[in-house]
Amino acid sequence: EEEEEPPFPDLAPEGVAELTEEAEDKQHALNAEAADALEDGDLPLALQKLSEAVALGCATALLYSRRAQVLLQLGRPKAAVSDCTAALAINPNQAKAFKIRARARAKLKHWTEAHSDFQVGLKIDYDEATYEESKPVAEKMKEIQAVAAERRHRTDEAEAQRKLKEAKAAQVAAQEARAKEEHRRAQEAHEKQLAESKLARDPVFQLAKRQGFMTDFMGVKRGRCKCNGCDVYVWRPVRVSS
Repeated sequence: EEEEEPPFPDLAPEGVAELTEEAEDKQHALNAEAADALEDGDLPLALQKLSEAVALGCATALLYSRRAQVLLQLGRPKAAVSDCTAALAINPNQAKAFKIRARARAKLKHWTEAHSDFQVGLKIDYDEATYEESKPVAEKMKEIQAVAAERRHRTDEAEAQRKLKEAKAAQVAAQEARAKEEHRRAQEAHEKQLAESKLARDPVFQLAKRQGFMTDFMGVKRGRCKCNGCDVYVWRPVRVSS
């Protein structure tokens, strides 16, 4: 789990469009005091001075990057990432901000983001020391990519198996439906054959077949079915005149 950090230092106030000459001189002085504190190894004092310089307004990308470096040395990688992101919003091509943010993200074990920042920072301004720092992160990225590739392979394999299973089930269902339909038709044909065989032995039917019609109990003629495919006799409708 990631360690909790103190609240991030404030960013520069947005309402300041330009520093007065006095404020600019003060900001330079605070930068110098921060540099002296760093030389003395007093990181908290350096952070305080840099934060005071930022609070005056119109903070530069370099100022944010310097404070980010101090925050990282103080074990506050999340705050360092925040300041580097602010620096890159001012100057998207500042290699220093990319490199510090890469180190901070590596400390947070955000390997993908750290690898990306290292690559961009080295592309803008290559140096051997940063390249050596980026190697372990690159190895982590290879591991992550290998795991992701294996996960994709398993997912794709499972999807292929699922589709194959569905296709087989659909094929079996279609075969069963065809077999059921064929059985139904065969049963109907068999029943029709039995009925016709029984009907053919009926003397009344034989007489009707010879005459071409059959009379009902009222003497009304019944003709053959209009389909001409069967020997069934049906009622012939008669229009009744009023």
